[in-house]
Amino acid sequence: MHGSWTSTAVDPAKSGPLPRVVYRVSLMTSLPSPSFGRVSHVYLLGSWSHKYPAANSLRSHKSHLVNISYHTLCNDNYFLAFPTPSFITRVAQIQVSFCNRLVSVLVLMFATNIGFFFPRGLEKKLIPEEYFAYKVRPYGSLLLIHLACILPASILSIIQFVPRLRTKYMSWHRYAGRLINILTMISSICGMAIGRVSFGGDLSIQTSILTLGAITLYSIIAGWRAARQHKIEEHKIWMIRAWAYQMAIVTMRVIIPITLIALQLRGGYYTSLSCDEVSNSLNNTDQFVREYPQCQPDWAGKPVEYVSVEAGFEEGLRLAAGMRATFGMAGWVSVWIHFVGTEYYISRTRRVVKAVVKSN
Repeated sequence: MHGSWTSTAVDPAKSGPLPRVVYRVSLMTSLPSPSFGRVSHVYLLGSWSHKYPAANSLRSHKSHLVNISYHTLCNDNYFLAFPTPSFITRVAQIQVSFCNRLVSVLVLMFATNIGFFFPRGLEKKLIPEEYFAYKVRPYGSLLLIHLACILPASILSIIQFVPRLRTKYMSWHRYAGRLINILTMISSICGMAIGRVSFGGDLSIQTSILTLGAITLYSIIAGWRAARQHKIEEHKIWMIRAWAYQMAIVTMRVIIPITLIALQLRGGYYTSLSCDEVSNSLNNTDQFVREYPQCQPDWAGKPVEYVSVEAGFEEGLRLAAGMRATFGMAGWVSVWIHFVGTEYYISRTRRVVKAVVKSN
């Protein structure tokens, strides 16, 4: 998207009428209010309207941009618009709402995972079936490294997304951002590594975790590169993507119980656990032999390696089966939701690159 505008930042409550804003575009594009972001799309009309029927969508946005007129300058690709105070207020409300929600989610993530770092934290926080997998090296250590990096990065990132603090403390934003990026990249790599054993590690789980880790890593690297090249708006967009993708893990926690309820209402669902995991979970030889005799050696001396367990909410094997049955699906659905939602948010708030500044 290419173009330029002229504007000055103005407080409409103090300065009276807003200044005239002149836009120049070289192709069909959506244009923002330059100093305050964008909520509503504004499309180029004039002599190009016959080429781009979508330009007619301007009619639905007159409540936010008023007194729109056309000005023939250089190939009819200029028009004039006055942004209204209600437009600016609406943008500010959306930005504050986004920051508040992000802060709440990140604080919740920190509070629910801090217990992993206390003595025997893995054993206490993980269900027995998952702890059985993480006892095998190096998966337990990778999980702790993953959490040790992502939790402080999450807390530090809160400050990065507060516009007032970001503007006032630029040095802090720059150096904290480097630390956050390093921690997030380490966390993503470790997260992808433990996908092999997470909740059984079937293919849907592994691929969803790898995809989430890969798009997060790419977004962090692209955002960091944009910052180094002083492409601030591009840097902001990539950082929004990176942290929005990471919030998919929270959405998964909402999808999983809803899916389990739906499965039980439809007659139940079964998944497989290894006999070793079942034995470790029950921790009772008599119960293990009685309830899962197929795990015992038969006349040929070869017991089966996996048994079918019904998914459910009950603590123990049924909960482990429920998590395995739904985790991969929830991962893919949440990745899709956050990918689409993030691109929609960015498309509604993206700014055209500023090129020329002159005020009327």
